[in-house]
Amino acid sequence: MPATNPTGRPDQAAIDTPLRLHREAVPADWTDYNGHLNDGYYAVIFSHATDAFLEYAGIDAAYRARSRRTVFTGEMKIRYRHEVRAGDEVAIETRLTALDAKRFTLQHRMVHAATGTALADSEVLNLSIDATGPKVAPFEAEIHDRLSEIRTAHEAAAEDEKG
Repeated sequence: MPATNPTGRPDQAAIDTPLRLHREAVPADWTDYNGHLNDGYYAVIFSHATDAFLEYAGIDAAYRARSRRTVFTGEMKIRYRHEVRAGDEVAIETRLTALDAKRFTLQHRMVHAATGTALADSEVLNLSIDATGPKVAPFEAEIHDRLSEIRTAHEAAAEDEKG
């Protein structure tokens, strides 16, 4: 959970850009006949990173049970940049790049944990879901506010990087 200010919301000064919430080692049985990470497992790793982001943002098991709201993936795009082999430890850098009342977009970058080499990128569109439908529905105010603060921090950092 992020550091919070007196309102209970994440402290913008404490919101890392990018967020580094997930790392994992590639098991041998996830590789293909070329000895590289099978393309489907890139999606699994990015999905694990999205789950870590959801926890960070407060969209956790307790929230899902209380609110009967959840998040579904609406779209995922992956760009492969470099081979990944069994035993490699990868880290995911995450930025919240878009947000509205019912959805948000995450940009993930997979990097080699030891060298920092960019291995793959993913863009994930996430939808707020009323699980009683299920149907797309607006985020509850507390979650939308938390996502907005993360988005604002990431947007400011992106502007700083542009110079």
